[in-house]
Amino acid sequence: MVEVICVLLAGVFLNAVASKATTDRVTASGVLPGVHAFAANIADQQVVPPSAALIVARAVLATETVLALWLLFRVRMRAALLTVLAVVGLFSGYLVLSYALGSRAPCGCLGRIGGSTLFDSLLRNAGLLFLGVTGIWLLKPPSPTPVRAASPRAAENPA
Repeated sequence: MVEVICVLLAGVFLNAVASKATTDRVTASGVLPGVHAFAANIADQQVVPPSAALIVARAVLATETVLALWLLFRVRMRAALLTVLAVVGLFSGYLVLSYALGSRAPCGCLGRIGGSTLFDSLLRNAGLLFLGVTGIWLLKPPSPTPVRAASPRAAENPA
């Protein structure tokens, strides 16, 4: 079941990356392609200086890609799921901060298919957090390795 949760989460992150990379934005001066359109959304949200928006957009895409691959390879799944919780929590905090600063710009989280309101975005993030917490809960806690005392006879009769 944890594997299914990891694949679902990876799918959401890969879909987000693909959507942001392929969604264009029409402006008065022309069309902004892919990551530049996402950077414009970030600039509109008034949290990051416009000069840093493209760097942040690329960092978000890279983070989501690495996280999706990590989930798909199912290596250190507890750490991967904890990272999902941290990343989605940070994204949610960013959206709330943007809203608190007066921005009503859509998050652009899922490009064309993403919700355009803060509520839509936070509801989707709550679902991702639920999946991450469920995955962690389903993982068996690491069991301690019992330490066996060496018998005195084993020391006397080396094999």
